[in-house]
Amino acid sequence: GTWKVFHCSGHVRVYDSHNEQTPNGQKEPPIPYLVLICDPIQHPSNIEVPLDTKTFLSRHTMDHEFTYCDERIT
Repeated sequence: GTWKVFHCSGHVRVYDSHNEQTPNGQKEPPIPYLVLICDPIQHPSNIEVPLDTKTFLSRHTMDHEFTYCDERIT
């Protein structure tokens, strides 16, 4: 298959389900999620160059599931 490269920018948000409880009556924990806008870019010939502090590398399946994410993302 061919690789697609995207430049994405966005924010990490947290869904706080403060009104929802589990079946045993406990509060549901907050759920973090990403909101991104991505633009396709040309495939770089070398992605081994150092990335700045706001840039990370990730890989995904065709249905957008993460298969790899840079260790800088916690």
